[in-house]
Amino acid sequence: PMSAVQQVEQVISNFLFCWFNGTVPYDIEHKTVGWTPRLDGGLIIEHELVVADNVVARMICGVRNRIVIRLREHVNRILSERWNAKVELYLWVRPIKQRISRYDEQRALGKNVEHDLKVRPSVH
Repeated sequence: PMSAVQQVEQVISNFLFCWFNGTVPYDIEHKTVGWTPRLDGGLIIEHELVVADNVVARMICGVRNRIVIRLREHVNRILSERWNAKVELYLWVRPIKQRISRYDEQRALGKNVEHDLKVRPSVH
């Protein structure tokens, strides 16, 4: 049987492997930094994903943190159902080092890189 911390890591890893390809999911280190039982019987879990650099961190977080927010919602729901208690996961993505992406390099040089992005036009 897996410990509760291992279960948290396993559920998070499952989503990371589904959503990302290549070596990205393998290179993420998990750290549970907080575990606080609540008075109402719930549980607050503070978990950290340590990644190689800020470019990978931005990829994991997604635009406006949508990916990390979806990950939190899914993990909260799964663990709440599994443990019959309200689970609230706080999730941080922490890069080990800073790196400038090719996109940021081009922007810093003043080049128009917006046309290279595959963006759907907004419909009003």
